[in-house]
Amino acid sequence: MSIIHAYYRNQICPDFLIEPTIECHKILSGHRLIVKNKVNGIVVIAPVDGKNQPCIELADNLQFSFILKT
Repeated sequence: MSIIHAYYRNQICPDFLIEPTIECHKILSGHRLIVKNKVNGIVVIAPVDGKNQPCIELADNLQFSFILKT
């Protein structure tokens, strides 16, 4: 997920931090997912099997919730 806006140079918005909610953190941990911060957002990383599929299947209706901090 990236935060971009025309106000910023190259549209990269470094003024915010995205953090998972407590409930989201539990879901991420249960699926062995890792959240990495980047300059203008986050990347969610999942371990994959030999077929390049997540080791723990993600449900179609799975939702993640994050907090936007300044």
